[in-house]
Amino acid sequence: MKTYRIKEFARNVGVTEKTLRHYEKFKIVEPSVDEANGYRSYNFRDAERILVSKRFSSMEFSVKETSKLLSESSMDEVMETFRAQSEKLEQKAKHLNLVARRMRELQEELGWFKESPNRGFVQEGKEWWFIRHVRNTEFVRDRESLDLVRQMMDALPCSVKMMPIPEKMTADREIIWGMAIEPRYGTALGMDFRPPMVKIPAGPCYYYPAVISARKERTLEGGQDVPGIWMKIRRELEESRFSVAAQPYVIGSIDTFSGEQREKHFLFCVPVKG
Repeated sequence: MKTYRIKEFARNVGVTEKTLRHYEKFKIVEPSVDEANGYRSYNFRDAERILVSKRFSSMEFSVKETSKLLSESSMDEVMETFRAQSEKLEQKAKHLNLVARRMRELQEELGWFKESPNRGFVQEGKEWWFIRHVRNTEFVRDRESLDLVRQMMDALPCSVKMMPIPEKMTADREIIWGMAIEPRYGTALGMDFRPPMVKIPAGPCYYYPAVISARKERTLEGGQDVPGIWMKIRRELEESRFSVAAQPYVIGSIDTFSGEQREKHFLFCVPVKG
């Protein structure tokens, strides 16, 4: 039977020498070894197992799982493994579709910062569920809140960082940051909306894409910038004869850079009537 040294064999089957050695560790391939010089030799049967392994890899099986499928599993075990993996992949595909949809929404929101920086507009607002994570500089401590926060963290980017705007913008104001998610995403991800989560209802909303610029090396303290921006928004609302209808909030967005310039983006969302 024709045999090949590792370099030539790897080239013919489309894998690296490192991958071949990894396969050997899990006994997916078992080359013959020349005891005199330690050279490994492979044949076409090894190639067949590698092709099957790559097939299993495309189904997102690990090398360890692949080794078991190739060497230990009965027909019933293979069928059950395929059933469980197909369910896992279906759930993953569902999650990735949600993430892709959310990314398209984020792309639209980033367009607001680019096309309308520091200019407000009225649009139908979203419904959110909010959970507090930080009050001033202290994290929440109760287990139920922490559990919900962790769920929100796992749901990124479908969830967002959010800060309710304090009613009084005093120097000793209480600053609260937390996580929020739209119910359509939370439901799809299997989340249970419950206290201490707080519902933010949908309705007309004054959106204000605030862009704060500074040199790259400066650390931008977004919470400190909120009062000045909020005062400007209040003046604009009064001039437009809108009144604040419910708790306003700020959504933290992404930082962008241009040369030595840094921009931090905050989306102010103010439920309005008028």
